[in-house]
Amino acid sequence: MYDEKLYKRALCVVLRIHRAKVQKRAMTQSQAGQNDLVSRNGMRVELLNLGASIRSIVVPDREGVMTDIALGFDTVKAYENDRHLIGTTLGRVAGRIRDARYAIDSREYFLAQNDHPHHRNGGAKSPFSKKIWNYTLLEEGNGVVFTVRSHDGEEGYPGNANVQVSYVLTNHNEILVQFSANTDKSTLMNLSSNFYLNLDGIEVRSSTCRQLHEILNRSLATMSTL
Repeated sequence: MYDEKLYKRALCVVLRIHRAKVQKRAMTQSQAGQNDLVSRNGMRVELLNLGASIRSIVVPDREGVMTDIALGFDTVKAYENDRHLIGTTLGRVAGRIRDARYAIDSREYFLAQNDHPHHRNGGAKSPFSKKIWNYTLLEEGNGVVFTVRSHDGEEGYPGNANVQVSYVLTNHNEILVQFSANTDKSTLMNLSSNFYLNLDGIEVRSSTCRQLHEILNRSLATMSTL
């Protein structure tokens, strides 16, 4: 469950974004933490400081009709109850860690078993997806930088970590996402943005399934128990 004070702050963020209108300027910002990125072509990205999340991506289709293609929620309660962590930033480690334990520098660490007996997506009590992030605007006016601090021992991970996620919207309708982090101890860090897209629009349930093909030069193999 969220801390009550943070819950109220985050609730304000979500409702403000839900009521936001398309702006004719590069970016708008509210004191609550709502940010809209708007390109010259009309594309709009709505961001939350709850989980440094992408809530909405509105793009023009081939006929110029603006369509929201990103899955998201209207209330913090919905984000709180969402086990799939839709739209959020995952960490410290995205994915599963077998048996919720690992060794580094000849020392073994035991992590929270939130996917018993394994550890998944940074834990349950204070994963990055449930944190309220700080944020600043880029001087160019086309992006937002989210920052958060993870303390030594949080969810079992060693080291104090300062984490940063930046979102930039270009006038070519590109979303650029960049992660960075630094720590004062050797630790694990594998960040990911967990947003889901429906290219037909989130209001459409298509009987056909679109296939996205990506050329990969690396892949991560997992064990059958994960």
